[in-house]
Amino acid sequence: MAGENLHSRHRWRWRVPLGAFVALATTWGCATGPPKTESVLDRRMPRVPDRVTRHVPPQPRIALDVLSLDEAIQMALAANPRLAAFSQEIDAASGRLEQAGLWPNPNLEVGTEEGPANRALGFGGDNKIAATIWQPLPISGRIGAQKTVAKREREVIRLLYEQQRRSLVSAVHGAFYGALGRERALEIATVSRGIARELYEGADDRVSQGAAPETERIRAEIELGQAEAALAEAQAAMGIARQELFTLLGDAEMQVATLQGALREEFPAVVPEAIRSAALKDYPALEASRKDVDRARAELVLARAEWFADPEIGIGVGRLREDREDEVVLEWGISIPLPLFDRNQGKISERRALVRRSERIHDATRIEVLHRLNIALAEHERFRTQATEYRDRIIPRAERAIDLVREGYQQGKLSQLDLLDTQRTLAASRQTYVGLLEDLHRVGATMEELGGRPLSEFEKR
Repeated sequence: MAGENLHSRHRWRWRVPLGAFVALATTWGCATGPPKTESVLDRRMPRVPDRVTRHVPPQPRIALDVLSLDEAIQMALAANPRLAAFSQEIDAASGRLEQAGLWPNPNLEVGTEEGPANRALGFGGDNKIAATIWQPLPISGRIGAQKTVAKREREVIRLLYEQQRRSLVSAVHGAFYGALGRERALEIATVSRGIARELYEGADDRVSQGAAPETERIRAEIELGQAEAALAEAQAAMGIARQELFTLLGDAEMQVATLQGALREEFPAVVPEAIRSAALKDYPALEASRKDVDRARAELVLARAEWFADPEIGIGVGRLREDREDEVVLEWGISIPLPLFDRNQGKISERRALVRRSERIHDATRIEVLHRLNIALAEHERFRTQATEYRDRIIPRAERAIDLVREGYQQGKLSQLDLLDTQRTLAASRQTYVGLLEDLHRVGATMEELGGRPLSEFEKR
């Protein structure tokens, strides 16, 4: 029994990442330097990190004399917080790509071995002290697969950024011309109110002179009240339209004297095949869903690469003491994981399912894009036909009718009711026409967003 105890050996080993060992040594070296003097004020004030996102104070209200569509788009692109968030997401994806290509850090293993034991002390005879560096060898293709996944992810984020940019430009385009349309509607309401006031003043004079019954003045007064209510509604609608535009530009309280531009009134027919081909080829949301399928497939490749853990190779040097003589020894070894039970089966199955899910999402996105485009094409043709009818036939006839009725009313051949009805028809026709032009600009902005090019490039020559 005593002989067996004499030959027992004792082992101690410590294995830490080599990077942590270097950091610990650096920290120890800094700690052994001269103490840092800290004032009472320093102890009371909270520590501020070297890099911190500081609060930006609110900017003063923007005041402009003239604002064009191009200027509005540039302001929106510069101030939109969602677009800025996507920009930071691209930077984050670039960081993940850089991290994905790094090799794993080596580990430093330090160990000692005692034996055989000394009879008097129970240990302390021969001993060995060695330090070994173990380096994982990524031979399974995991690093390459990780880089591919990170690249696909960054491509998807960049496409989503472009999608957000296009959507913002389309929204600014629609809001800008919507505000111009509301300004024109306000002009129409102002003219209608002026005509209603003239009719009321004329009816009031006729009634005062006994040339017309009291009902004529009452009707004119009612018409004037309705015109003033319509004017107030037009003013409120214009204020709301401007606020929607200025909110997209980053300042809901912006003050702009004049919006530079006018509603376009000529809208040629578009070529559906050209815009449909451009949308299916270049629309960022559709391309992002296609790239997301590639990303899901890359993650499946990564899961298959991870079924076999990376082996480790170790090289070390130590001191061996035997019979009171020291010898320097070199050691090497290899550690090979055996995938007997965990071969990443569950994650591989999960990634297969996610690939199929991404493919279905891409198909759904394609259908949604085509559906949205078909609706825009149908609305464009409908609004274009209606606007042409109002511009070329309805409004000119209504203007001709109001001239004839006003002449007949002054001659006493027609009643005031005929004049009021004709005036109401003309004002309504003009308001409807302006609304159609706004709709055409809105639909045109949608088609430019889907096609990625100006609408003029899709119009029939």
